[in-house]
Amino acid sequence: MIALNCNSNKKAKDESFTKTSTGLEYKILKEGNGESAKVGQEVLIHETMSYMNDSLLFDSRTLPNPVKVLVGGSQAIAGVDETLVGMKIGEIKKLIVPPKLSKRKGEHNFPHPDSTLLYEVELIDILELKNRPEAVYFSDNNGETWINKNKGLPESTTISSIATNENTIGILSKAKGVYTFDFQNDSWKSIQTEKVILENNPTAIALLKNNIYVGTQLGGVYYTKDMGEHWEQINEGLDNLTIRRFQNIGQKLFVGTNAGLFSLRANNTIWENEFANNTMQVNGITEFDGNTYIGTTQGAFTSPIGQKDWKKVLSDYTLHNISSDDKHIYAMTYNELLFSTDKGATWQSLQKGLPKELYTFNVIKNGNSVFAGQWDGVYRKNSDYETWQSYSNGLPSNLSLTNMKLFKGTIVVSGNERGLRKGMTTNK
Repeated sequence: MIALNCNSNKKAKDESFTKTSTGLEYKILKEGNGESAKVGQEVLIHETMSYMNDSLLFDSRTLPNPVKVLVGGSQAIAGVDETLVGMKIGEIKKLIVPPKLSKRKGEHNFPHPDSTLLYEVELIDILELKNRPEAVYFSDNNGETWINKNKGLPESTTISSIATNENTIGILSKAKGVYTFDFQNDSWKSIQTEKVILENNPTAIALLKNNIYVGTQLGGVYYTKDMGEHWEQINEGLDNLTIRRFQNIGQKLFVGTNAGLFSLRANNTIWENEFANNTMQVNGITEFDGNTYIGTTQGAFTSPIGQKDWKKVLSDYTLHNISSDDKHIYAMTYNELLFSTDKGATWQSLQKGLPKELYTFNVIKNGNSVFAGQWDGVYRKNSDYETWQSYSNGLPSNLSLTNMKLFKGTIVVSGNERGLRKGMTTNK
């Protein structure tokens, strides 16, 4: 019943707030000192969350320690993630967060998902980034061993996304932008990435022929046709500028946003509405047996390629990714890995051997082996009925494998330092 009264705007009218392009409103209650927080840095914060009538919902000061958040890492709601960039130690902000910037991962009915919320955020500290294990690793022997491939990258960087095409591998660094791999010199080559792209928090990368596409959290899509010499923003047709995922299918580049699925034909600059929904995040896109599949906050949906006849094939789950191989569709929910062999008509659990109730980031197939990127490394299995086995020889023990791609038989992975939230465990 409280939620019915939560959207009163009385407080917003009584106080002077600054409104950003995303709809977030903020007011600085206390100035901070020292360096400013940047995308890719870990920070300690305290936060309170209330309805607009000042009904308190959460106060982190009741916890033993401040909350640790990776700035730009989508570990906090989008509104808090946005406001942390540029804050200084000791600074306190009050926020008015609209519903589209307060969505949470998983199934949450409290607070009400349509509520405008009040936040108060205090930046306690900016953590030192030295000796963090963020890195890129290659395996040329089907996961038996992993080799560090950090040459050419900054000493410490957070990799948002990996992309491949027929010629190369590309990665997206939150702080430094785009890199492509130079096989002749066995190192990464920096692609000039405009400052505005980095300021808008880069989240996803796609390589399509000679074009590089970068998706951001705050500014939509940017692309370059000349390896970074010039970048253009390409947002016409998009209903939402928070980019979750890219995927090439046929002659189209698909993009998942916080308001549905859109596509772009080769040599076009206007996005086409494929399946728009203002309340649905599209977190994963794949193709299987002539159909396009998407993993969303409202389940999994499918449509024949080239059509817009979408049907739900998995309910009662929030998906953060979806992928496929020649025999299976893999649905990555927030507490279980599922698979289907009949186009999504039925689903089975594929969690045996993986950490209990921890979600899988990515699933790919190489030869006869299937690989899963998890919170504590890489797992491999060779059939549906086998138990997953750890295949992390050469990887740091505290590396969460958030990205995984296949390039001409080489498995490419990247990750960041594992930060398990309260209640999480890597026990099988």
